[in-house]
Amino acid sequence: MYTKGVKSLIVFVVLPALLFTTSCGGNAETDTSADRPVSQESQASQEKAPESGEPLKPEEPQEPQEPEEPEEPEEPEEPDTESNTPGTSSSGPTFKILEAHPSKNLACMDKTFNSLINVFGIYVISTSEVPEKYLQHTANVLAQYLDNDADGKPDDQKVASYLADNGYVFPLWTASARDKFWEQAAETPCEEGVKMAASLYYPGDQWAIGGIKLTEEWDTNLEEVWHLVTAAFYEVYPEDFSDKPSSGSTLVRSMDKARGGSFQEPPSRYPSKAWYTNGEGPYEVQAHEYVYWALMSNFNALSAVPGKCQEVQPEWKVCTKKDLEKRDIGVYTLLNQKGYAIPTKIPDGNYQG
Repeated sequence: MYTKGVKSLIVFVVLPALLFTTSCGGNAETDTSADRPVSQESQASQEKAPESGEPLKPEEPQEPQEPEEPEEPEEPEEPDTESNTPGTSSSGPTFKILEAHPSKNLACMDKTFNSLINVFGIYVISTSEVPEKYLQHTANVLAQYLDNDADGKPDDQKVASYLADNGYVFPLWTASARDKFWEQAAETPCEEGVKMAASLYYPGDQWAIGGIKLTEEWDTNLEEVWHLVTAAFYEVYPEDFSDKPSSGSTLVRSMDKARGGSFQEPPSRYPSKAWYTNGEGPYEVQAHEYVYWALMSNFNALSAVPGKCQEVQPEWKVCTKKDLEKRDIGVYTLLNQKGYAIPTKIPDGNYQG
């Protein structure tokens, strides 16, 4: 009885346990859930499970959020092609007319000048009285002087950079506008930040629109714009081009020979052997005019205009390039045989670079 009773008790206790295990799906050989890490969400739900054994209510699914639209990338700013400095652009000037100087530091210019053209970083500027065609012509002449081979870049980068970096501009204005500008420039950045080597006056000076060969008229641009360009030569290449009397440069030694002597001021009468006899200005100005006349002869500009050679005889007695080689070998060699980027084509105001 005792044994039978124990067996019955064992059956009674074990059978319900087996039934309970079966109903819970427990199977130690096939259950691999213990090998998987329990997620943080599962751990949290287990911690919150009620002690009563009631099944947990599943969390209501959250509505999916609409993905945010990606922000449109900002369009890159267009490069400022009008304020380029020499050497930074592979293309030549566009001759676009600006209404104000692009540098805020030189806004003081805008009180007088309302039209500007950027030529390799050097600005040709004009007042409202000057016709646009004159501004365009002058800007084109400057471009042709700086880029005489019309390949889209300055023939001598050092010369162009010197003018641009030192704030040189070339104005077209009236005498009253000139006086007004310098009066207003006092105690502003323009007083020291703007430099001028020459200028043109309207009306008064001559513009040969189309060029001197086409019009057979003289163009004052050939002189005054060249004065701007040579302002850089004096400083960049002082050994050959310095305009100072004590420099002993090739330029001043050639000029002294052309004048028949070294004169700090023009003499009342030049020696009869002189072929350059300018009667105005101090020594430096004499040098500036000398290299101007030399260039005009060197690319045969004087002979291109009927009567011009005879007209300039009182000051300059060399008409053509051939005459220059015969009479003034010093300056001829300087312009043609020393490797400098001296223009060989007469600017006509139609730059093709």
